[in-house]
Amino acid sequence: MLQPLADNSRKSPVSNSSSTPAPVRGWNAKDSLADMEEDWAITLENMFPNLTDVELRGGYTSHSTGNGSGAVETLVEYSGPSTKKLLACAGGVIYDASA
Repeated sequence: MLQPLADNSRKSPVSNSSSTPAPVRGWNAKDSLADMEEDWAITLENMFPNLTDVELRGGYTSHSTGNGSGAVETLVEYSGPSTKKLLACAGGVIYDASA
């Protein structure tokens, strides 16, 4: 029969806590992770750095729905001599997404 070498039933669990500052300096794509300070962000997906914290981007709004059945793969701005348009490419078809 196996028995423990020491009786650990009276020991309280050990945990270490630490604080990490918010990446308030923004996104750093030039330095390596080893050289980067803690207040830089590796990625900022849907996050906006403020002076003291990082704010989560709120929600979304549907824009130009009904562009076929495929997902929009590319958004392109067209700037002509007298007009500007937002074009959406989905399923091999180009749609006017300006409205």
